Amino acid sequence: MAFVFLAMTVVSLLFWTSRLPSVWVTSYAAVFDRGEWPSLFGSLFVHADISHLLSNAPMLIIFGYILHGYFGYLVFPFLCLFVGALTNLGTIYFMPPQTQLIGASGMVYAMVAMWLVVYMNFETHYPFRTRLMRAVGFTLVVMIPTTYQKNVSYLAHGMGFGLGILFGVVLILFMTPQNHQSDQVESFTKS
Repeated sequence: MAFVFLAMTVVSLLFWTSRLPSVWVTSYAAVFDRGEWPSLFGSLFVHADISHLLSNAPMLIIFGYILHGYFGYLVFPFLCLFVGALTNLGTIYFMPPQTQLIGASGMVYAMVAMWLVVYMNFETHYPFRTRLMRAVGFTLVVMIPTTYQKNVSYLAHGMGFGLGILFGVVLILFMTPQNHQSDQVESFTKS
């Protein structure tokens, strides 16, 4: 978690001081016209200013820690970065060609959605209705913005959240959380 945040900080500092090539910023024109596909990943590390970087940092660190704790390195950082790039791809597809996209917000929204799906599936000591109300309440309070800013891509937030739900379902179908493996083995050997 700290390594990803540190990488974002360094790349953003280089961007702010104009020492970064344009391939780190993504757009429809960059990807589809010029073939700069790596920009889908690189732009996750670039932030407009310190407040943009710090607005993504807490959620990135918290949910990166949670997802890594449940599933290991395969999910965080690797799957999360892939979903972040996929979010960028979907977002720029619907944006005007020259509109540039930077930041990790779409990836962060995807990470939160993945965690919510994991929570809904594994916290079975609460009734389904309670889990659902908690997930919806968390989403409404924490993930829905209360103000509108013209330079924020709410499309990226929504796209990331939707892809996060999809990949969260994939996680629970095809991966066993690391902290649940020993419980399953113990219960299996005791039978």
